[in-house]
This record gives sequence, structure tokens and C-alpha cells, in this order.
Amino acid sequence: MTVPAGSSSGGKSSGADIASLGAAELERRRQQRGSGEGAPAASAAPAGATPRARPRTPTERFAAQLQVSPRKDESGEYIRLIRDGYADRVEAMIREAGRDIEVGKKTDRYSKAAKDIVSEFETKAKEFTSKVELLKRVEERIGNLRKLVSEEADADEIQKVLGHDRPTSEKVARLLQDTRQFRDELVNLAIFIFDLRDRLDEQVRSEAKREEQLRLRITELSSNLSSKERVDLEVQLERSLRGVKHEPRLEILEKLEKKLTEDSPEGKELRKQQLLEEARSHLQSGHPEAALPLLEQAHEIVITSEEVLFELGKTYQILERYDAAVGAFNKLLKGGDAVEILVPLAQCLEALGQTAQALRTYERALALRPDDLGIRIAECVLLSHTGRFDEAVRRLTDLSARHPDSSETVLALARAYASQGMFPKARSILVTLTQQQPECLDAWTELADVCWRSNDFDGAESASHKVLTLDPNSFQAHIRLGDLARMSGDFRSADEHYRTAETQNPDDFSVLLGLGAVLREKGQAEDAVRNLERAVAMNPNDAEAFHELGMAYLSKGDALAAGKAIQRAVSLNSTA
Repeated sequence: MTVPAGSSSGGKSSGADIASLGAAELERRRQQRGSGEGAPAASAAPAGATPRARPRTPTERFAAQLQVSPRKDESGEYIRLIRDGYADRVEAMIREAGRDIEVGKKTDRYSKAAKDIVSEFETKAKEFTSKVELLKRVEERIGNLRKLVSEEADADEIQKVLGHDRPTSEKVARLLQDTRQFRDELVNLAIFIFDLRDRLDEQVRSEAKREEQLRLRITELSSNLSSKERVDLEVQLERSLRGVKHEPRLEILEKLEKKLTEDSPEGKELRKQQLLEEARSHLQSGHPEAALPLLEQAHEIVITSEEVLFELGKTYQILERYDAAVGAFNKLLKGGDAVEILVPLAQCLEALGQTAQALRTYERALALRPDDLGIRIAECVLLSHTGRFDEAVRRLTDLSARHPDSSETVLALARAYASQGMFPKARSILVTLTQQQPECLDAWTELADVCWRSNDFDGAESASHKVLTLDPNSFQAHIRLGDLARMSGDFRSADEHYRTAETQNPDDFSVLLGLGAVLREKGQAEDAVRNLERAVAMNPNDAEAFHELGMAYLSKGDALAAGKAIQRAVSLNSTA
């Protein structure tokens, strides 16, 4: 029998009502445990009885239904379940927790369970922003709870909203009145879920706006394509987006937009400029081998770019790939003659031995810039190399008379005489030049070379020392003085000069040969062989290198290897 509200003293129910409620409560607990046997509660168990396991929380029951283990959760299996349509069970779990709270069963435990559940739901929902319908259902349920926990809620209101009988409604009302802190937490929980929904809605709107922007940009970029290419692109895009939502969808569109941007004229120009600047940086730091692939890539992107072709031709020239350089410069000349292109083209043709074409190219350059002294000197030098020595000397003499302050003209004239073996004449010209311009480093360097080639070793040594006073780091002067010291038996001085040159270029043939010979003389046969083997590998036609290697093998005690190396040196000398 149910007692009406307020009929019992102090708002309490009669003993029969309490017993009825107790039986109902026990029955509901047995159903929750799944025992179905009506076993008594743990508190009522006789002494010595085995205590029952505590009832599982809603979170535990829901996990058991889905058979979710922590391992599955960590591996993303739980996320997959929500994605595959189990989101309704998340909502059901929240509703079940709310129901347990409403009927007043162990308030503290279930308030914590509810917070844990919603916290878990928030974490998962952040990854599935399309679950708007689920959030709506949660809002509806929390909305009812929010109304119930307000200060104005009474038994009538609770009975009306939840549909409980009168005693249960009164019990819930008393419980809510006695748990102010919990009410506040539950209200905050509802507000928290409302905020979560708003954030997710904003994310959905932001993603939709971003998708619209990407589609407009893709349409704009595809205007450069042919009609067939545009149709194919649209078909491929829709196939890629079919069944894809949110973040993966935006990722597909962003990748396509990026590719179309890179393939557009503006994108190609930007990428070309980036590669060109990076290549120029490598060239300025003295690494043409690093600049070359960047320039070739830039040329492939914008094949008509003249600045890329010019840098590419110059880089080929530096790397002594003259055929490729000639090809690049000739492409540039299709747009018309330019001195800046013709001069390096002539130099490459000269290096390839195509002297007739090189002379014609110099003439084309002089037609554009007839007063360019550098081009005229280069043309005269080429004339002397092609057997037109008298003409070259006549032109250089005339240029020297017209440009008395030009050391380059005098140096070119001296080199022309030296190339013909006329060392006294070349030396006389250079001595005069060093007297007129005593600070001219190139004049002293050239004089040292001419004296060396004419076996004037004292003159070569004197000129080389003068070079070092002007440039203490002159590589060629240190090599020359090292060779002179080695020839005179001063191996200590030779070693010092070679070591200084080695710091600038450790892989130079002259450094390897000179150091190898000095090390052999100092009794360091192993190190000598190591240097000399690298030297002959670098220049397999140098008789002196093979001779020094043979002597180093002999010092090491390897007579067989020594005989082969010396035999190779004799063969090279006889051929020469």
C-alpha cells in the first residue's frame, strides 16, 4: 500500500512501504547482477557466507557489453566501434547512469561514474565531429536532469518528468535536496556537454567553410587545364571523396590544391626561383657540384627560363662539362646575341678544341662590344694557340701601346712568347712589368713560372718568394718553393711548403707527389706509398710520379712492385 505524500510524520514512509521498496530494490539489483536467483544482499548474508562481488559500475557494464579491453582501447578498437555505429550505446550508458542517480542509489559513486562516462564520451566525440545527433540526445537527457536538480524541483515535478511512483519521487526529491554539491556538479556537467556540442558544431562549420574554399581554389587552378583534364580531375576527386568525412576529406582536398598550385604557372615560377636561389648560394660558397642538380631541376620546371639556362651553362663550364655548357649557351643565343653569353661560349669551344668556332664567337662578341679589352686579349691568345702567332703578337703589341696601364695585355704577350718556347723574350717582358708595377701579383707569379720552365731555378725561387710577400697563402708559390727545396735536398723546407699547400688542397696532384717524395726521403715509406699511389691514380701518365712510387716501394722492401712502377716510368719517358 502506497502512502500519500506528507501522510507520515516527518515525511517518512510506513514500514510496509519501506519493505515493498526494499523488495523492489533487491529484485532490481539481482537483475543487474544477472544472477536471477534472488540471493540476499551482502549486508544481509549470514555469518561465514562468501561475500558477493561489488556491483559493476555503468562504465564496466558497458565495456563488458562491447567486450572492450584496455588493450583494445589503446589500439583504437574502441574508437572503431563508435565509428561503426555503436555511438548509441555511449548515449545509453549516460542515460543509465542518470537513471541510477535519479533513484538515489549510492549518490557519490554514481556521480563519479557519470562524470567518468561523460569525460570518456568527450574524448571520443572530439574525434567524431559528425555525431551531432548523439549530442542532441545527450542534451535532451541532461536537460531533464538539469530541471530536476534545480532548487524548485519537488516530488510532483519529479513524478511528472520521470514517471516514477509517488514514494520514489519523494525519495528522489529528498535526495536532491540533501546533495547540493552533487546538484551543482551535475549542472556543470550539463553545461560542459552543451559547450562541447557548440565547439563541435563550430568545428563542423569551419570544416565546411574550409572545404568550400578549397573547392573554389581547385576550380580556379584547374582553369589552366584542358577540358578533358578538368573532367578527369573532377571524376577522380569525387571518387576519392566518396564515403570520406571531415579530416581525411580536407586532407585529400588540400593535397590536390597543393599539387595544382605547384603545377600552375605561378607555382612553377615560385619553385624555380627557390631552386635558383639555393643553387646560387652553393655556387657562391664554391660548391658547383651541389648547385648543378638544383639548376637542372629548375630548368625542367621552367624550360624557357633564361636566367636558369645561363647559370646552368656557367656551372657546366666550371665543372668542365663543356659540351653541356655549349648546348645551354646556344639555347640562350636563339633569342639574340649577347656578349655575356658569347664570351663563355667561346671559352668552352676553345676548351673543346673547336678553335675556328671559338674565334668566330669572339668576333660576334667584339661586333657588339668592339672596345672590350678583355675579349680582344682572349681572341689574341686563341690566335697564338692556333698557329697564328705573329698575328697574335702584333695585335697584343698594338693593344699594349694603346693601353699602357693594362697589365693583362703585357701578361698575355709574355704568355704568347712562352707558349712558343721563347722564354728569354717572355722573361724580359715580365721583368719590365714587375719593375713598372712591383705590386702586380700575377706578373710575379708568371715570372716564377717562366723562370721554372726555362730552368732558371734561382729566378724562379726569387720570384716565388716575392709572390709570398704579396700573398702568403699562394698555393702555386708554396708548391714551387717545395719543389725547389726538394731538388736541392732541403727536405725540411720542402715538407713545410707542401704541408702549407696541403691545407688548401689536400687532393692536388702536385701536393701528393711532392709530399710522397719527401716522406720517402725521410724514411716514412708507408706514408710515401699511400700519397704516391693516389698521385698515379690521379695522373696515370706522369713518369715522375711512377718513378717516385717505385723508389718508395723499394724503400718499403717490395721489390716486385718497385720494378713494375719503375718500368712504367721508363715506358712513359720513352713515349714522351
